[in-house]
Amino acid sequence: MKRRTLVRPTHLALVLAVVAAISPHLSGEHPEESHHHQEIAAAAMIPAAEKLPRNGWVASSSSEDSGGETANVLDGNPATIWHSRWRTATSLPQWLTIDMGTAQRVSGLVYTPRADRGNGRIGRYEIRLSLDGNWGEPVVTGTLADDVAAKTISFEASTARYIRLTALSEAGGRGPWASAAEIDLLGDPGPRPPSQGDPSVVGKWGPTLGFPIVPAASAVLPGNRLLTWSAYAATGFGGANGYTQTAIMDLTTGQVTGRKVENTGHDMFCPGTSMLADGRILVTGGSNAKKASLYDPRTDTWSGAPDMTISRGYQGQTTLSTGEVFTVGGSWSGGRGNKSGEVFSPKDNRWRRCRTCGRTRSSPRTRPVSTARTTTRGSSRAAAAGCSTRVPARRCTGSTPRVGARSPTRAPAATTR
Repeated sequence: MKRRTLVRPTHLALVLAVVAAISPHLSGEHPEESHHHQEIAAAAMIPAAEKLPRNGWVASSSSEDSGGETANVLDGNPATIWHSRWRTATSLPQWLTIDMGTAQRVSGLVYTPRADRGNGRIGRYEIRLSLDGNWGEPVVTGTLADDVAAKTISFEASTARYIRLTALSEAGGRGPWASAAEIDLLGDPGPRPPSQGDPSVVGKWGPTLGFPIVPAASAVLPGNRLLTWSAYAATGFGGANGYTQTAIMDLTTGQVTGRKVENTGHDMFCPGTSMLADGRILVTGGSNAKKASLYDPRTDTWSGAPDMTISRGYQGQTTLSTGEVFTVGGSWSGGRGNKSGEVFSPKDNRWRRCRTCGRTRSSPRTRPVSTARTTTRGSSRAAAAGCSTRVPARRCTGSTPRVGARSPTRAPAATTR
């Protein structure tokens, strides 16, 4: 499979209502099937803004070292860098301030990391604005990916003369320092599209938050945390690589911690996802189409689960009233067609193939069970689209159930043994 890049910048927007929600920004096509991911509604998007001319700007910093002078971030040459002091003792945070000379409307900062090596790439950050050199609260915070790509950090358009980028951590944990190749600022993007609906009812969008990965999938965890993951790369996908970039966000503090998950042998790009009764997260299929993985929020650990019986990606999946997990369908990953349902039993730690998704047979005293309807809260006989062990079954006819579809008015005729 050809490797592809997920759309940047990787930012999240929090819905400030009863709940917080995060929407992934994805675009692209799989080689076997054309599809398009939906963008956030236009009313929630900030229009594109142009870079401001840097004439007359002055850069200052908390510290610098020989060969890593602060002025290099404004020289237009990405091969020269600013680097905080490292030859003698230093510590984080480190900051970089741009003085534009006059007050201007500004709505974002573009941070270009050094490309020659990783040392000093900024991880967690905050940005503050000022008209007179007195600093208020941060206008945006977040975490940046540890790579060479330029990062665009957007925030609410404001009038400012001074912009300060503060490095709170080094992206790779390599040391207590910070660096940058170039810094650009974005101007006023113009008026926002009008909001739709009463914010007290429909909620409102807050500032964007920098994120170290493109969150192609997510699951809410106990303790007001959000588990997210992308693919084998933070911003790209393609191929069955056997590992996944993940990140957990504390929705209370905004802090993000990243991790590369390798021990399950599972590239979890575009999988099925369910929460089990004990709070564990079951992730199935995707780029490694037969693989399944479990995340336990109680121990903050990933472990492998038994492989599915059918390879899948983009499948439907839900936890049943029995505590088991039903998954069905799928598209691009693992080939097309022949993707009938199967069920995972946490108790038995195994998958079983559905064999009652078509006809059923029953004893004279047993009413035939419809198999064309699924539910997330119904009885076990309706669960898993007929995957109940209560009804003796014939092999599936080849059709797969559709969630929400109802059976014909006339039930299939019962047969006796």
